[in-house]
Amino acid sequence: MDRAQPDPKLEADRAKARFLEAAQGADPLRWAGRHPWFTLGGSLAAGFAAGRGLTPGGAVRLLLRLLTW
Repeated sequence: MDRAQPDPKLEADRAKARFLEAAQGADPLRWAGRHPWFTLGGSLAAGFAAGRGLTPGGAVRLLLRLLTW
């Protein structure tokens, strides 16, 4: 039952290589160049969600009208 311990430096180098490989897939400039329509759609959805979240809803607008009347 004597198992050899893995080399910590080798394991750290492998983990770093996997991380860097995964990070390259998340490059937004590369995505925009390869898939412009997906990028445009994502930007549109993010803008809509931000606008929807930042503007007051109907109940808030009604309350503001009543308070400022």
